[in-house]
Amino acid sequence: MRLTIPLTMIADLWQAALGAFQSHFHGSDFFEAAVALAVLLGSFGFLFLVWRVCWGVERFTAASLERAHTERRLAEMLSQLVEAHQRAPEQLWSASAALSPC
Repeated sequence: MRLTIPLTMIADLWQAALGAFQSHFHGSDFFEAAVALAVLLGSFGFLFLVWRVCWGVERFTAASLERAHTERRLAEMLSQLVEAHQRAPEQLWSASAALSPC
């Protein structure tokens, strides 16, 4: 999910909400509403932060598992290559012994 709301739209919404609060609330009522709105926006921000951290941990875990799988495949390929290189001289000597008259 991508957040594609431009900052100007957020600023316009904020000004509209602030204007609505100012027209309905006077004096300390306005400040109480502003504090309530700030707490609400802060809690939404905190939930967004928690969501992003969870998403990052999930992606990090997936990348770590994929890396471990790739490392296992690479280790298998390297062990097969080492075995092939170790068998190559034996095969060469056995093939040349069959051709030699001695």
